[in-house]
Formats: sequence, C-alpha cells, structure tokens
Amino acid sequence: MRVNPGAGEASFTVTNLPLEDFGNVVNSLSGGSSVPASLSLAITWSGVQERLNIRNQTVGFAGEFVHNTATLQWSATEAGLSFVADPLDSDFAEVGHTRNGAFFP
Repeated sequence: MRVNPGAGEASFTVTNLPLEDFGNVVNSLSGGSSVPASLSLAITWSGVQERLNIRNQTVGFAGEFVHNTATLQWSATEAGLSFVADPLDSDFAEVGHTRNGAFFP
C-alpha cells in the first residue's frame, strides 16, 4: 500500500488472497461445500479534481480529502477456472485522512 493524501494518490494491491468459493450466497450462509480459490486486485487513486476540508465540531470529526479518479483491476482463480475483469475506471473517488475521537483537536 502506498498513500500520499496531499497529492491525491494512493494504491492498494492484494495478490493471490486465499478464499473459499461457495458458489452462491445461500450455500455460503448455510455452511455448504466450497472449493479453494484466490483473488487478486489492484486499486490506484490519482489526480486532483477538488480539495475538500470538512470539520464538524458538534460530532468531533474533521477530514481533508482530495476528490480524484480511481481504477480497479481484479481477477479470481480456482481449480480449472480463472476470471479477469475488465479494468473499472471511476470518476468519483477520494483520498484523504480524518481525525475524530481522541485525535480530534
């Protein structure tokens, strides 16, 4: 993971995360059978379209954000099967940091 909130840039990568493929939600929730699988993804945030500073004294929250764009790429594999999704570009994304609780000045 790499983060530079002031520049509106960040990246997050997961490679071959082991998981179980239950096939559907009902099978998963009922504890049905599954097969081993893995997931890989990469998300990148970049660009500065707008800077936002938010402060709410009443609830004790403050944040500095950069409105930017993001791209998501992901793939999944299991025995004998793999899937690679087309990259997804989003025109609405944000990178930033917040302060609340004991960290709210």
